[in-house]
Amino acid sequence: MKKTHQFTLLEIAIVVAIIGLIAGLTIQNFIGTSDTLKKDLTETSIKMISDSLKHYKVRNGRYPSTDEGLEVLVEGKESAILEELPLDPWSRPFYYEYPGSRDKAFDIYSYGEDGQSGGEGINEDLYN
Repeated sequence: MKKTHQFTLLEIAIVVAIIGLIAGLTIQNFIGTSDTLKKDLTETSIKMISDSLKHYKVRNGRYPSTDEGLEVLVEGKESAILEELPLDPWSRPFYYEYPGSRDKAFDIYSYGEDGQSGGEGINEDLYN
């Protein structure tokens, strides 16, 4: 009779623990990377909007008022600077204020994932 090797409960538990540890580390790294990508995307969108506002100023001699908002960048087919306004990675519009309050001509910002002023990490407010 052939003797077959069977796994003990301890061996199975060790393998499951190792797989769980590897999966946990992989998910943690992926979540951190995703947050970094969202922050980078937000900063890139803010830069694009800032450049579009500078183009608007060259064309019109002034920046749009806070009341006019960023919508002036997409109004009118002939005079539109952008085809559409980008949303932040959390599908919310960017905020715009003119004049700016942070020693800038204007402020463009996103409140981060939580959508509220203040916060840290992924909830950090991101400004131009």
